[in-house]
Amino acid sequence: MRRRVTTPLRRHGLSVALPFLSWLTLACAREPKKRTAELRLHPCVSLATRELARCGTMLVPERRDRPGGRMLELRVLMRPARGARVEPDPLVFFNGGPGLSTTAYAGYASWALDTLRHTRDLLLVDMRGTGNDAPLACDLYRDGNRLASYLEPMFPLARVRECAAVLSRRADLTQYTTEAAAQDFDDVRAALRIERVNLYGASYGSRLALTYMRLFPSHVRRAVLLGVSPPGAPVGRVFARATQRALDSAFVSCAASRSCKRDVPDPRNDVAALLAGLRAKPAEVRLWNSRRLSTESVTLTAHAIAELLWVESHSPDALRRVLPLVHQAVATSDYTALAQRLAAESRARRAGRREGLMLSVICAEDAPRLSPGDASDAQTLLGAPVVMDLLAACSVWPRGSVTPDFAKPFVSSIPTLLISGGRDPVTPHELADSTATTLSRSERYLDPTKGHAALDDQSRTAISVFIQALKPEAKPEAE
Repeated sequence: MRRRVTTPLRRHGLSVALPFLSWLTLACAREPKKRTAELRLHPCVSLATRELARCGTMLVPERRDRPGGRMLELRVLMRPARGARVEPDPLVFFNGGPGLSTTAYAGYASWALDTLRHTRDLLLVDMRGTGNDAPLACDLYRDGNRLASYLEPMFPLARVRECAAVLSRRADLTQYTTEAAAQDFDDVRAALRIERVNLYGASYGSRLALTYMRLFPSHVRRAVLLGVSPPGAPVGRVFARATQRALDSAFVSCAASRSCKRDVPDPRNDVAALLAGLRAKPAEVRLWNSRRLSTESVTLTAHAIAELLWVESHSPDALRRVLPLVHQAVATSDYTALAQRLAAESRARRAGRREGLMLSVICAEDAPRLSPGDASDAQTLLGAPVVMDLLAACSVWPRGSVTPDFAKPFVSSIPTLLISGGRDPVTPHELADSTATTLSRSERYLDPTKGHAALDDQSRTAISVFIQALKPEAKPEAE
């Protein structure tokens, strides 16, 4: 334990002056780019939470084997603990994706770890390829604000190929992997002179957390993994079966509800009939486009519907809300409401994601272990249409490599809490179960009613209790 020191602020070995006006800063202060591992945090206001924080940037080499080459600027955000006494091991949030900024989700991280922030700082570091410094962003859906592109596959091949060519002019797309991101974070940790951290990784962030634990075990005190995505399980391989289980749960839940059963008597048959009909003949639908203040004609396909249902199945409540729209489309041949929902959901989930980074990670780590057979399963209604899209995109994307140990289970004594949802179509609880077998001090938390990477008050309390464990802990062996 240590007492907070104020003005001048000396935290984690850094000296930061606090002129009054600097607290009104609305963005992270930016240092001149230097080829050095220096990191200075400056007072700022977190744009995500409008609260006082400390911001900075750090340079890391794009290629670890060429430290004199291109440098990448990582945004760093530290939100100070609220209490007068602060523990030396801060909380660290690793975001999902891959492809989403971490600092942009400071509000979510603060909420998820709220009760712990009285005694611990919260540290967020943007993953390489996501920040404002030359992000790996692809304009895959540009269409003059039209809706049609949001009803097409997630990775339109021609635009993926075009994006790869554009980004390759300034970036080595083979250098954006989970292992590289873990090394980047450890550079930040070392620059801040932090000895050990507590990790909270959600969805893809759990993969990054597990990778960091393997590479730098002596610097992790405790870890919480939400929606566990272990490196050994390629993204997409379990989608078809896990999504079917989420659908089955939704069908059972609907049958148990008087109102849902009245409105949707046979949801399973509705989904099957809708997909069969659209495979035979896609539907032409006219939708109102609020951004263009006009209507436009779009084509609704079975592929688009399967992708929508897969996305909606991430949340049991969202999936249940879409079932009446499916029933309406089948019963009346009016696809308007369903197509409008699909366009809105597609636009929302594709916003803010750096698709180039997502492809660099998945094409290096997952695609080599996937096959077309992972996208289809005769025993499921939807299969996994996103898998075929990913495989096609990775066929034209520069592919990086991983170390031989990347996908191997690793033995660890780091206390780890693994949280799963019983209706998760992306990271089903079996992945957490298998991961836990080599983590000797792991604990499991399963909520059979939850979907993908979902938290509520009960699970947040479990996280708080776990991180604040009072019993003595043996320090893991050094790497």
